[in-house]
Amino acid sequence: MLHAGTTLHIRLTSGDSHTTSTGKTIRHYLWSAHDATGDQILQATAVMLRA
Repeated sequence: MLHAGTTLHIRLTSGDSHTTSTGKTIRHYLWSAHDATGDQILQATAVMLRA
C-alpha cells in the first residue's frame, strides 16, 4: 500500500512495434512503478500510435 510521501521510480520498457499499411507506427510499452526498496507497486501496458 502506498502512503503519502512514498518515493516511486518509474520504469518504461519499449516492446514490439510494427508499421501499419498507412505508414503509422504502433508500439507496445510496459510501465512499472517501484518503491524505494525496489518492490513493484503497479504495472500497466500501453499501446501508442505514432503518426
